[in-house]
Amino acid sequence: MCREASLPENFTSDSRKMRDLQEFKISNPEQRFKRVIDVINKLMMAEEFKQFEVEMKATEHQVVGKVLYPPQLLT
Repeated sequence: MCREASLPENFTSDSRKMRDLQEFKISNPEQRFKRVIDVINKLMMAEEFKQFEVEMKATEHQVVGKVLYPPQLLT
């Protein structure tokens, strides 16, 4: 389930590939969480998980953070 996080160097120069990639980009946390849940559900249906009685629960966690001010150059 691991994938390379970067695109090949020649990928971004091909406009057709970049256009095809648009539908797979995740733009908000809700979509990202739904995709994670979908993957977990697919994994749970795998025979290996059933055979060894592995159980995973998908729960949404709240992350508290702070938005930092953009850096500024001192002159």
